[in-house]
Amino acid sequence: MQTTERIHFQQTVIVSLLIFLMVLSIIFLVALRQRHLKLVAYRSIIDQWPRLQEKNKSPDQKSPDLPAIGGIPMAEKLKTLMEQEKVFLQPGITLEKLSMMVGTNSTYLSQCINQQMHCNFNDYINRFRIREACQIMQSQDGKAFSLDQLSLNVGFTSRSAFYNAFKKFTGLTPSWFSKNLPAPGTFRNT
Repeated sequence: MQTTERIHFQQTVIVSLLIFLMVLSIIFLVALRQRHLKLVAYRSIIDQWPRLQEKNKSPDQKSPDLPAIGGIPMAEKLKTLMEQEKVFLQPGITLEKLSMMVGTNSTYLSQCINQQMHCNFNDYINRFRIREACQIMQSQDGKAFSLDQLSLNVGFTSRSAFYNAFKKFTGLTPSWFSKNLPAPGTFRNT
């Protein structure tokens, strides 16, 4: 009797261990598959990055119905403020403040951004902020910053706004991006 009970107990333990190992294997395979899918998505974003940058660059020509300010097209003044002076790093930048810097009113500036950059003011500013964040994360200096500190440094006032914008423009979360950084130089000319 005892031997049969013992054999039955051993069989139960063995079956339980096999089931446990199968469940553990399935969990491992699912996690591995998800990591692979994220990597594929990440590589897709990296491959599309130059095309996205071209799409997001400010055009050199002004729209025929938009006025020039002091003989310089509004889009050109805006491009200078964004790329050289980096006014997007100011956390409190608004359409009104930027229009005063450009030397026009907010209606004309909004129209310029909508028509020539094909986005609204917030997306236009956030696009520059996210490019800057990607460049900082990729640099040696970026490794010293926490994501919260980085979000403040590029002009965001909250962590959630930074995460949402980062996800919107790159398709990735900032933490995933920083853990899986591409080779240096991938985001050059952003």
